[in-house]
Amino acid sequence: MTITLSFPDTKADFILELIKNLKFVNIEKDDNIPDWHKAILDQRIAEYEKNPTDLIDREDVQNENKKILL
Repeated sequence: MTITLSFPDTKADFILELIKNLKFVNIEKDDNIPDWHKAILDQRIAEYEKNPTDLIDREDVQNENKKILL
């Protein structure tokens, strides 16, 4: 039987550690993100950490798009 669990990232380490202690559980990490994509994400995170105030709020972008469409 396969069961998929969803939980907040903040609880992942704690929950996985609990599950690992169960001898009958087999944990397989399903990580389908290619390395080239991870590199892009790492670069974007680094850019954000250097200049966190350079970001535009998602709601502001959506509001601007709505104005353009009207």
